[in-house]
Amino acid sequence: MDQEDFMRLSALLAFLVLLLAPGAQADDIVYSDAATAQCLAKASSVDAGEKCIGLSTAKCINANDFGQTSAGMVSCTAHETAFWDKQLNAIYENVMKKAKKLDEGVSGSSIAEALLVMERDWIKYRDARCAFVESQTQGGTMGKTLAAGCRQQTTADQALFLKYAMIAE
Repeated sequence: MDQEDFMRLSALLAFLVLLLAPGAQADDIVYSDAATAQCLAKASSVDAGEKCIGLSTAKCINANDFGQTSAGMVSCTAHETAFWDKQLNAIYENVMKKAKKLDEGVSGSSIAEALLVMERDWIKYRDARCAFVESQTQGGTMGKTLAAGCRQQTTADQALFLKYAMIAE
């Protein structure tokens, strides 16, 4: 066995030890949507809603030692992003129903079509924006954490934008 093979074997063994070692895992995450949901229920504007973003993530990160790791931070952030994505989907459906109703019997530009195009373009924007954020670490360990934060912020911002859009009121 030459030096290069020895190094590869050592790296593989170290990885397996870490993988199989007892300790904090993703199922050690202590997450609840409650902080964000309670704040959002009281919010009456985009500005008030903005203050709700990240509340559940922060509680999750501070709940235990695993939450303080990069993997823990990404997991906590992903959980809250899922909350915001659910909010966004429900709000979008509501706004789309209103848009279609407003479009009935009206010739000219369609609010529903504009909403659909905007949402499709927003998804591309979110993905490109967060890929750019992650790329700035050039493969560094903070890349996934920053990208997760970007997805959370961007998704929450879109949910709030649609929730308080003129048509939604």
